Amino acid sequence: MKRSGLADSPLFKSGFSGEEKKVTSIESHKERKPVIMTPRYHDGMTAIIAKSVREVGKEVCTYRLTQKEKTALVEIIYHYRMRNRRLSENEIARIAINFLIEDFKADKRDCILSRITEVMKA
Repeated sequence: MKRSGLADSPLFKSGFSGEEKKVTSIESHKERKPVIMTPRYHDGMTAIIAKSVREVGKEVCTYRLTQKEKTALVEIIYHYRMRNRRLSENEIARIAINFLIEDFKADKRDCILSRITEVMKA
């Protein structure tokens, strides 16, 4: 009779086959050790971006957005206006651009742009 459900799960099999590797207690201890990661953005980065956005931009740029992106921007602006905070599309775009710039400066190899371009390349 064939087993089904959780009984077929490799988690419930007893013993190891020749291909499976036994994990020693030292290795399992290493795997359980928590990895401490620093946040990608922090108060210093936030202050730099806020300062950059406060400066008056004089260079003109035009970007094409999808309808979904434009709708999302309008919803974000509406959200902040309901909380008595003014935020424009231009400010949102500049915050995003400055975030990408600061993230790139911090770690060129592991920044969000590097990750996205790798996915786009595939």
